[in-house]
Amino acid sequence: LLQRLPPASFHTLLGTASAAEIYLDLWESGSREYEDHARAAVRGLNRFALACRIARPRAWLLRGRIAWQEGRTKNARRAWAKGIRDAQRLDMPLEEARIERQAGIHAADPAAKIEHLTRSRYLFQNGAADFEAKASAEQLGNARTAV
Repeated sequence: LLQRLPPASFHTLLGTASAAEIYLDLWESGSREYEDHARAAVRGLNRFALACRIARPRAWLLRGRIAWQEGRTKNARRAWAKGIRDAQRLDMPLEEARIERQAGIHAADPAAKIEHLTRSRYLFQNGAADFEAKASAEQLGNARTAV
């Protein structure tokens, strides 16, 4: 379906990205029969990212994972760096945290590994949680005002 039809709206991001991630997880775990499915799903996400910029960080994350799986480590690190920049520009701390974690897991240099994973933890604990807490507080305030 991802190959035939472009995603219709930003609401389809999670479903599109989740399908790509599941196929990629299966391929990475040694099930080579999912390689073509993973590639096709990531291509679908890449097309979606052209039309909907909030999909770009996730697309870079998954492009990096494919590059890593293929042994193209420089390309993987480059994709993750671009994903981090896009997530920062778009103020998407959860996406940034996910990409930082992936970059940290695969960092060759111990200092870079610690840096990426520390940043990821910080974003998940503070940035991402604060972002969600503020959004919830705003909605709660709006709900109280409406009553």
